[in-house]
Amino acid sequence: MARDSLSYAAAQKLYLDNKTQEAAASFSAYLKNYPSGHYQNDALFFLSDCYIRDGKEAEAIESLSALAEQGRTQYQERVLERLSSMCYKSERWEMAAKSYRQLYDVSSEAASRKSAASGYVASTLKYADDDAIVAMADDIEKFDVMTEIARRKARHAKAQVMLRRGDEQAAMEIFEVLSAEVKSAEGAEARYRMIEAEYKAKRYDKAEKMVYELSDSNTPQNYWLAKAFILLGDIYFDKGDSFQARATYQSVADGYSPADDGIIEEAKSRIAKLN
Repeated sequence: MARDSLSYAAAQKLYLDNKTQEAAASFSAYLKNYPSGHYQNDALFFLSDCYIRDGKEAEAIESLSALAEQGRTQYQERVLERLSSMCYKSERWEMAAKSYRQLYDVSSEAASRKSAASGYVASTLKYADDDAIVAMADDIEKFDVMTEIARRKARHAKAQVMLRRGDEQAAMEIFEVLSAEVKSAEGAEARYRMIEAEYKAKRYDKAEKMVYELSDSNTPQNYWLAKAFILLGDIYFDKGDSFQARATYQSVADGYSPADDGIIEEAKSRIAKLN
Protein backbone atom coordinates (compact mmCIF):
# COMPACT_ATOMS: atom_id res chain seq x y z
CA MET A 1 0.00 0.00 0.00
CA ALA A 2 2.88 2.37 0.74
CA ARG A 3 4.50 1.66 -2.64
CA ASP A 4 1.09 2.13 -4.31
CA SER A 5 0.67 5.53 -2.67
CA LEU A 6 4.24 6.68 -3.36
CA SER A 7 4.09 5.63 -6.99
CA TYR A 8 0.87 7.53 -7.57
CA ALA A 9 2.12 10.58 -5.66
CA ALA A 10 5.22 10.75 -7.87
CA ALA A 11 3.07 10.77 -11.01
CA GLN A 12 0.70 13.31 -9.53
CA LYS A 13 3.58 15.69 -8.70
CA LEU A 14 4.72 15.60 -12.33
CA TYR A 15 1.17 16.34 -13.41
CA LEU A 16 0.83 19.30 -11.03
CA ASP A 17 4.16 20.62 -12.35
CA ASN A 18 2.61 20.56 -15.88
CA LYS A 19 5.12 17.97 -17.06
CA THR A 20 2.46 16.14 -18.99
CA GLN A 21 4.66 13.77 -20.99
CA GLU A 22 6.59 12.61 -17.93
CA ALA A 23 3.36 12.43 -15.92
CA ALA A 24 1.70 10.31 -18.61
CA ALA A 25 4.60 7.85 -18.54
CA SER A 26 4.48 7.76 -14.74
CA PHE A 27 0.69 7.25 -14.59
CA SER A 28 0.97 4.50 -17.21
CA ALA A 29 3.64 2.76 -15.17
CA TYR A 30 1.48 3.03 -12.06
CA LEU A 31 -1.52 1.47 -13.83
CA LYS A 32 0.66 -1.35 -15.16
CA ASN A 33 2.31 -2.08 -11.82
CA TYR A 34 -0.85 -1.70 -9.74
CA PRO A 35 -3.76 -2.92 -11.94
CA SER A 36 -6.02 -2.91 -8.88
CA GLY A 37 -4.37 0.07 -7.27
CA HIS A 38 -6.12 2.33 -4.80
CA TYR A 39 -5.71 5.32 -7.15
CA GLN A 40 -6.62 3.57 -10.39
CA ASN A 41 -9.52 5.88 -11.27
CA ASP A 42 -7.54 9.01 -10.44
CA ALA A 43 -4.59 7.79 -12.50
CA LEU A 44 -6.78 7.06 -15.51
CA PHE A 45 -8.45 10.46 -15.29
CA PHE A 46 -5.22 12.44 -15.05
CA LEU A 47 -3.55 10.22 -17.65
CA SER A 48 -6.32 11.03 -20.12
CA ASP A 49 -5.95 14.73 -19.34
CA CYS A 50 -2.22 14.51 -20.08
CA TYR A 51 -2.97 12.89 -23.43
CA ILE A 52 -5.58 15.53 -24.26
CA ARG A 53 -3.20 18.37 -23.42
CA ASP A 54 -0.48 16.75 -25.53
CA GLY A 55 -2.85 16.28 -28.49
CA LYS A 56 -2.85 12.48 -28.28
CA GLU A 57 -6.55 11.90 -28.91
CA ALA A 58 -6.40 8.17 -29.61
CA GLU A 59 -4.58 7.50 -26.36
CA ALA A 60 -6.96 9.82 -24.48
CA ILE A 61 -9.98 7.95 -25.83
CA GLU A 62 -8.44 4.65 -24.74
CA SER A 63 -7.83 5.82 -21.16
CA LEU A 64 -11.21 7.56 -20.94
CA SER A 65 -12.91 4.38 -22.15
CA ALA A 66 -11.12 2.36 -19.50
CA LEU A 67 -12.30 4.79 -16.83
CA ALA A 68 -15.86 4.84 -18.20
CA GLU A 69 -15.94 1.05 -17.84
CA GLN A 70 -15.36 1.44 -14.09
CA GLY A 71 -18.99 2.55 -13.77
CA ARG A 72 -20.04 5.19 -11.27
CA THR A 73 -17.05 7.19 -10.08
CA GLN A 74 -16.51 10.80 -9.08
CA TYR A 75 -15.29 11.41 -12.64
CA GLN A 76 -18.08 9.61 -14.51
CA GLU A 77 -19.99 12.57 -15.93
CA ARG A 78 -16.87 14.51 -16.92
CA VAL A 79 -15.38 11.40 -18.49
CA LEU A 80 -18.45 10.64 -20.55
CA GLU A 81 -18.71 14.26 -21.69
CA ARG A 82 -15.14 14.20 -22.95
CA LEU A 83 -15.31 10.69 -24.35
CA SER A 84 -18.55 11.16 -26.29
CA SER A 85 -17.38 14.46 -27.79
CA MET A 86 -13.97 13.12 -28.78
CA CYS A 87 -15.40 9.95 -30.29
CA TYR A 88 -17.90 11.95 -32.34
CA LYS A 89 -15.20 14.30 -33.65
CA SER A 90 -12.98 11.35 -34.57
CA GLU A 91 -15.95 9.62 -36.27
CA ARG A 92 -16.02 6.67 -33.88
CA TRP A 93 -19.78 6.70 -34.19
CA GLU A 94 -20.66 3.51 -32.31
CA MET A 95 -18.50 4.39 -29.32
CA ALA A 96 -19.87 7.94 -29.40
CA ALA A 97 -23.46 6.70 -29.37
CA LYS A 98 -22.75 4.41 -26.42
CA SER A 99 -21.05 7.21 -24.47
CA TYR A 100 -23.80 9.75 -25.19
CA ARG A 101 -26.41 7.21 -24.08
CA GLN A 102 -24.58 6.63 -20.80
CA LEU A 103 -24.10 10.36 -20.35
CA TYR A 104 -27.85 10.94 -20.65
CA ASP A 105 -28.48 8.67 -17.67
CA VAL A 106 -25.86 10.22 -15.40
CA SER A 107 -26.19 13.91 -16.31
CA SER A 108 -27.62 16.10 -13.59
CA GLU A 109 -28.45 19.15 -15.73
CA ALA A 110 -31.29 19.33 -18.26
CA ALA A 111 -29.10 21.08 -20.83
CA SER A 112 -26.50 18.34 -20.59
CA ARG A 113 -29.14 15.64 -20.99
CA LYS A 114 -30.54 17.37 -24.07
CA SER A 115 -27.08 17.56 -25.58
CA ALA A 116 -26.42 13.90 -24.76
CA ALA A 117 -29.72 12.83 -26.33
CA SER A 118 -28.95 14.80 -29.50
CA GLY A 119 -25.49 13.24 -29.68
CA TYR A 120 -26.94 9.77 -29.15
CA VAL A 121 -29.37 10.21 -32.04
CA ALA A 122 -26.84 11.81 -34.39
CA SER A 123 -24.14 9.20 -33.69
CA THR A 124 -26.51 6.28 -34.12
CA LEU A 125 -27.75 7.59 -37.46
CA LYS A 126 -24.15 7.83 -38.66
CA TYR A 127 -23.28 4.15 -38.24
CA ALA A 128 -26.27 2.02 -37.38
CA ASP A 129 -28.10 -0.62 -39.34
CA ASP A 130 -31.89 -0.70 -39.46
CA ASP A 131 -32.27 -2.76 -36.27
CA ALA A 132 -30.09 -0.37 -34.28
CA ILE A 133 -31.95 2.66 -35.64
CA VAL A 134 -35.29 1.22 -34.57
CA ALA A 135 -33.89 0.32 -31.15
CA MET A 136 -32.56 3.86 -30.71
CA ALA A 137 -35.82 5.46 -31.87
CA ASP A 138 -37.82 3.31 -29.44
CA ASP A 139 -35.34 4.09 -26.69
CA ILE A 140 -35.60 7.87 -27.01
CA GLU A 141 -39.38 7.72 -26.72
CA LYS A 142 -38.73 7.07 -23.01
CA PHE A 143 -36.61 10.21 -22.65
CA ASP A 144 -38.28 13.00 -20.73
CA VAL A 145 -35.71 15.64 -21.71
CA MET A 146 -34.47 16.15 -25.28
CA THR A 147 -34.77 18.58 -28.17
CA GLU A 148 -37.65 18.32 -30.60
CA ILE A 149 -35.12 18.27 -33.44
CA ALA A 150 -33.46 15.11 -32.14
CA ARG A 151 -36.79 13.44 -31.41
CA ARG A 152 -38.03 14.30 -34.91
CA LYS A 153 -34.88 12.94 -36.59
CA ALA A 154 -35.11 9.67 -34.65
CA ARG A 155 -38.77 9.19 -35.52
CA HIS A 156 -38.16 10.03 -39.16
CA ALA A 157 -35.30 7.54 -39.35
CA LYS A 158 -37.52 4.82 -37.91
CA ALA A 159 -40.27 5.62 -40.42
CA GLN A 160 -37.76 5.22 -43.26
CA VAL A 161 -36.77 1.81 -41.89
CA MET A 162 -40.43 0.79 -41.76
CA LEU A 163 -40.83 1.79 -45.40
CA ARG A 164 -37.77 -0.25 -46.39
CA ARG A 165 -39.22 -3.23 -44.55
CA GLY A 166 -42.55 -2.88 -46.29
CA ASP A 167 -44.44 -1.97 -43.12
CA GLU A 168 -46.22 1.01 -44.63
CA GLN A 169 -48.84 1.21 -41.90
CA ALA A 170 -46.21 1.65 -39.17
CA ALA A 171 -44.39 4.22 -41.29
CA MET A 172 -47.56 6.19 -41.94
CA GLU A 173 -48.39 6.31 -38.24
CA ILE A 174 -45.06 8.03 -37.63
CA PHE A 175 -45.42 10.31 -40.66
CA GLU A 176 -48.82 11.41 -39.42
CA VAL A 177 -47.24 12.61 -36.17
CA LEU A 178 -44.35 14.30 -37.96
CA SER A 179 -46.62 16.02 -40.48
CA ALA A 180 -48.02 18.31 -37.79
CA GLU A 181 -45.26 20.78 -38.69
CA VAL A 182 -43.78 21.35 -42.15
CA LYS A 183 -40.95 23.79 -41.50
CA SER A 184 -38.40 20.98 -41.14
CA ALA A 185 -37.35 18.62 -43.91
CA GLU A 186 -38.67 15.66 -41.92
CA GLY A 187 -42.04 17.30 -41.34
CA ALA A 188 -42.42 18.39 -44.97
CA GLU A 189 -41.56 14.90 -46.20
CA ALA A 190 -44.05 13.43 -43.76
CA ARG A 191 -46.79 15.69 -45.13
CA TYR A 192 -45.85 14.64 -48.66
CA ARG A 193 -46.08 10.98 -47.68
CA MET A 194 -49.56 11.63 -46.31
CA ILE A 195 -50.58 13.25 -49.61
CA GLU A 196 -49.03 10.37 -51.55
CA ALA A 197 -51.05 7.90 -49.48
CA GLU A 198 -54.28 9.70 -50.37
CA TYR A 199 -53.30 9.67 -54.03
CA LYS A 200 -52.54 5.95 -53.98
CA ALA A 201 -55.95 5.37 -52.40
CA LYS A 202 -57.46 7.37 -55.32
CA ARG A 203 -58.87 9.99 -52.96
CA TYR A 204 -57.88 12.62 -55.48
CA ASP A 205 -59.89 15.53 -54.14
CA LYS A 206 -58.47 15.16 -50.65
CA ALA A 207 -54.93 14.77 -51.99
CA GLU A 208 -55.36 17.89 -54.14
CA LYS A 209 -56.61 19.89 -51.17
CA MET A 210 -53.63 18.75 -49.10
CA VAL A 211 -51.19 19.89 -51.79
CA TYR A 212 -52.63 23.40 -51.71
CA GLU A 213 -52.59 23.39 -47.91
CA LEU A 214 -48.89 22.51 -48.03
CA SER A 215 -48.33 25.33 -50.52
CA ASP A 216 -50.17 27.81 -48.30
CA SER A 217 -48.12 26.76 -45.25
CA ASN A 218 -45.07 28.71 -46.49
CA THR A 219 -42.83 25.74 -45.85
CA PRO A 220 -39.20 26.46 -46.74
CA GLN A 221 -38.77 22.86 -47.87
CA ASN A 222 -39.03 23.46 -51.61
CA TYR A 223 -37.97 19.94 -52.54
CA TRP A 224 -40.98 18.32 -50.92
CA LEU A 225 -43.30 21.10 -52.08
CA ALA A 226 -42.15 20.49 -55.65
CA LYS A 227 -42.68 16.75 -55.20
CA ALA A 228 -46.21 17.52 -54.03
CA PHE A 229 -46.90 19.62 -57.15
CA ILE A 230 -45.61 16.88 -59.41
CA LEU A 231 -48.05 14.59 -57.61
CA LEU A 232 -50.75 17.21 -58.21
CA GLY A 233 -49.98 16.95 -61.92
CA ASP A 234 -50.44 13.17 -61.64
CA ILE A 235 -53.82 13.78 -59.99
CA TYR A 236 -54.93 15.98 -62.88
CA PHE A 237 -53.77 13.40 -65.39
CA ASP A 238 -55.59 10.56 -63.64
CA LYS A 239 -58.73 12.70 -63.57
CA GLY A 240 -58.45 13.13 -67.35
CA ASP A 241 -57.22 16.74 -67.40
CA SER A 242 -54.02 16.44 -69.45
CA PHE A 243 -53.88 20.18 -70.11
CA GLN A 244 -53.78 21.06 -66.42
CA ALA A 245 -51.38 18.20 -65.74
CA ARG A 246 -48.94 19.54 -68.36
CA ALA A 247 -49.21 23.08 -66.98
CA THR A 248 -48.47 21.85 -63.47
CA TYR A 249 -45.45 19.82 -64.54
CA GLN A 250 -44.19 22.74 -66.62
CA SER A 251 -44.50 25.15 -63.71
CA VAL A 252 -42.21 22.93 -61.68
CA ALA A 253 -39.74 22.50 -64.55
CA ASP A 254 -39.60 26.26 -65.14
CA GLY A 255 -39.67 27.58 -61.61
CA TYR A 256 -37.78 25.11 -59.44
CA SER A 257 -34.17 25.29 -58.38
CA PRO A 258 -31.60 23.83 -57.92
CA ALA A 259 -31.39 21.92 -61.16
CA ASP A 260 -29.38 18.93 -59.97
CA ASP A 261 -31.49 17.18 -57.31
CA GLY A 262 -33.78 15.27 -59.68
CA ILE A 263 -36.94 17.40 -59.39
CA ILE A 264 -36.66 19.17 -62.77
CA GLU A 265 -35.72 15.90 -64.44
CA GLU A 266 -38.76 14.22 -62.88
CA ALA A 267 -41.10 17.01 -64.08
CA LYS A 268 -39.67 16.91 -67.59
CA SER A 269 -40.03 13.13 -67.76
CA ARG A 270 -43.73 13.53 -66.96
CA ILE A 271 -44.07 16.09 -69.78
CA ALA A 272 -42.25 13.72 -72.17
CA LYS A 273 -44.72 10.95 -71.33
CA LEU A 274 -47.60 13.29 -72.14
CA ASN A 275 -46.00 14.06 -75.48
